[in-house]
Amino acid sequence: MNGNGEPPASRPQLWTDDELLSASLLGSVPLLKKVIATGWLRPSYESLGGGGRRRMWTTPELIRASVVAEASDFLAINAIAAARLLNRVGVSWVHAAACVEARIAGAPMDTPPPCRLCLIDRREAWIEDNGDAYLQVSHGMNLIGPDPEVPPMTRSIMRSLEHVQQHATVLTVLRFDLLPLRALRLLKESKTMPQ
Repeated sequence: MNGNGEPPASRPQLWTDDELLSASLLGSVPLLKKVIATGWLRPSYESLGGGGRRRMWTTPELIRASVVAEASDFLAINAIAAARLLNRVGVSWVHAAACVEARIAGAPMDTPPPCRLCLIDRREAWIEDNGDAYLQVSHGMNLIGPDPEVPPMTRSIMRSLEHVQQHATVLTVLRFDLLPLRALRLLKESKTMPQ
């Protein structure tokens, strides 16, 4: 009990680098550090006895690591490019599109929210906003190479899906609600997620 006669708040489940890498299939610690540098992942830190600290990961960060690895794999771009692209899309859109809360709770997904990310010729990125409306989140991208570029938009542009499709030589569509989110398996195994 704390000073108010209430039970102490439970500490959130934290995961080590090794657990995050294993659950998300992100790859290696050097790659993890590069994804952290993009701002897509934000570690927590735990003090070590005798000085020092180590990175630890909350459940939402574990899911985000899984999303970046799976988006990278599906879009055939490196994880740094995927992390920069996801930063342009935004964490709240990604979590809603991937139905993270419903999947963690084990709730059925009757009607998925807007969940499509469209890449046009790997130069433009559009996200489904509402029904047939798509919002452009980047233009003039370079997703190939060691230092991928995903510039921000200077103004919002909304178009219909038909318009987006008409201007594509190569159209790649990623549905976030269909990502397997491999990290959920670790959550189920650790029993921090309802069955």
